[in-house]
Amino acid sequence: MTEDVNEHRPIPRGDAFAAPYWDALREGRFVLPRLVTGEFISPTRAIPAAEVEWVPAPRSGTIASFSWVHIQPSPGYVEQLPYVLATVRLDAGPQLMCNIVATAPDDVAIGRRVELVTERRAEGWVVAQFTVV
Repeated sequence: MTEDVNEHRPIPRGDAFAAPYWDALREGRFVLPRLVTGEFISPTRAIPAAEVEWVPAPRSGTIASFSWVHIQPSPGYVEQLPYVLATVRLDAGPQLMCNIVATAPDDVAIGRRVELVTERRAEGWVVAQFTVV
């Protein structure tokens, strides 16, 4: 699910290693880098430990940690407070820092199951977000 473009949220800093991850999100796919050992690693890891292949990955995981943000970190967030910044442990193994969206406040808890949703941002970026299931 991709929402309308949210022009006020920050855009990612792309690098050459993570390009397949960002390109796939723009196309509605979710891929992660996998080592030849079969272990998935973070898609935003600046320098891979070894050669990787980019493969489809499970779109679910659990909340490992989270924080409700109540103070405006930049001018564009005014209308979006409060929001949840979380670390999600993906079923594939690695963790992603993201927002938990479209979820009632009482439903956000460590260990809760979440599923991938995406959010369109400025300049054509699409970012991974998660919602409680």
